[in-house]
Amino acid sequence: LLRIEIVPCSRVGHMFREPVSRPYDVEVEQVIRNYGRMAKTWFGEHIQYFYKVKPEAEAMDTGNITEQLELKDRLQCKDMSWYLEHVDPELNWEKDHICIPGCEKTVSPECCDLPGWPGRSTLDRIMPEAEYDASSRRSEVLSPAARQEL
Repeated sequence: LLRIEIVPCSRVGHMFREPVSRPYDVEVEQVIRNYGRMAKTWFGEHIQYFYKVKPEAEAMDTGNITEQLELKDRLQCKDMSWYLEHVDPELNWEKDHICIPGCEKTVSPECCDLPGWPGRSTLDRIMPEAEYDASSRRSEVLSPAARQEL
């Protein structure tokens, strides 16, 4: 049985070492290009949320992703809408609350209303606990026993 596990409040990311400590050069543009390729492959109708977080990727040439899309289709992978509804309802909530902490609303409508939430780079709030509990009960990721604990 294959499954994806979501650990509440967890995030997967990559932290770059300081330039003097890196065993190799990291080209930021290449990293963003790779993010864009991933988003164009998997995000579908939700790509605009990715561009809110990485606007520089929208105009970037991310190359041909035909093979990735064909593989996704051949493997009959679920789309991002399914993932947000059935696997990670917290991310589904967060997509509608993406903002830029530390800037003034007069500068951009994308600016947050509040200071950035600790540990979050694009949010000024987190999903209310009752809403999280209700959505987690519907999630297909948690086992029936884990859902009952909520």
